[in-house]
Amino acid sequence: METLQHPLICFMGASASGKTSISEALLGKKRKVITTTTRLKRPQEKNGEDYYFISREKFLALKAQEEFFEDDCYVGQYYGTQKIEVRRKTQQQAGFAVITVPGYYHLAEQLQPLLPIYLKIDEKTLVARLKKRRLSPAETAKRIAQFQQEMAELSQLQAQVPQLIVVDNTQSPEQTLYQLREKLAFYL
Repeated sequence: METLQHPLICFMGASASGKTSISEALLGKKRKVITTTTRLKRPQEKNGEDYYFISREKFLALKAQEEFFEDDCYVGQYYGTQKIEVRRKTQQQAGFAVITVPGYYHLAEQLQPLLPIYLKIDEKTLVARLKKRRLSPAETAKRIAQFQQEMAELSQLQAQVPQLIVVDNTQSPEQTLYQLREKLAFYL
C-alpha cells in the first residue's frame, strides 16, 4: 500500500452528476488529477487540462506497462488514473480525481489516504442534464441505462465505505458547493 504525501479526494457519481464542474469549482483545476481517456474530446475540452486524450493503442500500452493505479472501461471508452499524475498532484496538498466507483475500489487497494465523495442525482436530473449536452439518442440511451447500475454501485459503496460522503447534487451548484465546503474545510 502506497501512502501519499496528502489525501486524494475521489469524486464519484453518475454520468452528468456534476463531478467535474463541482470538484473544479471547489478545489480549482490545478489540484485535479487529470484522467487519461480514449474517448473523443468534446468541443470545449482541452487536452492536458480536462483529460489526456490518447488512442486506444497507447492506452493499452500504458496499461501493459502498469502505469495506471486504476483503469476502467465506461460506455465503451477507457479511462485511467496514471501513477505519476496522482503523485504529482498530492505532493504539496490534497489533490482530487474524478473517477468511477470501480476505479475508487482499485485506488483503495493501492493508496492511502483517500477521501471518497459521491455526488448523487436522480433520473429526472440526469435526463435534463444529458439533453443539455446534446448527445446522440443512442449515447443518451446508454447513459440512462448505465444510471441504474451506478445507483446499485452507490448502495454497495455506502455499505462498504463508512467514510463515504454523499451529497445531493439535484439542487443548485451553490448549495452543493456550500455543503462540500463544510465537509471538506480541512482540505481546502
